[in-house]
Amino acid sequence: MKSFDRDEPLVSLKFGREIHLEEIGAGFFPTGVYLMGIRLSPLDVHVNRSPIDGKVRMVKHRPGRLVSLSPPGLLEESERNSLIIENEAMTVAVIQMAAYLVRRTVVRVREGVQVRLGEKIGSIRLGSQVDLVIPREPGIRVRVGPGMSVKAGESVVATFDPEPGFRAARPEVA
Repeated sequence: MKSFDRDEPLVSLKFGREIHLEEIGAGFFPTGVYLMGIRLSPLDVHVNRSPIDGKVRMVKHRPGRLVSLSPPGLLEESERNSLIIENEAMTVAVIQMAAYLVRRTVVRVREGVQVRLGEKIGSIRLGSQVDLVIPREPGIRVRVGPGMSVKAGESVVATFDPEPGFRAARPEVA
């Protein structure tokens, strides 16, 4: 997990190499963010679920190329999808990154639709990595750390305890 200030460009780490997430700009997250990389092995379940109740604000596809991991920077050539989901309490991003041999990410939702916490929003064939970007705001408590295992639809990675008087749809991010 890494913390980013509001004007700092988001950079993911995949296999120890940096991937610049320029499609997720600071405008979506005015208070700064936490970025969590969830690595998927070929043996893991590759269904991606919505981390919050909310409306899908953005779905952006970046096509990939079949390339070797050897030359630095070619990880950025892997296929990826970036989704922004928001509700009255927060905005989160889910980034699907295909492995260099996989080249297949699937998004099951489109911009403008409402999704529920835990609803299937996509998948990655065979595996790679899913990044979760959540706002760094008062009331957000991250509940996972490096090396911990998480399970789609079961593990709570962060909770949101709003200020008194704030009415949130659901107080957790799964």
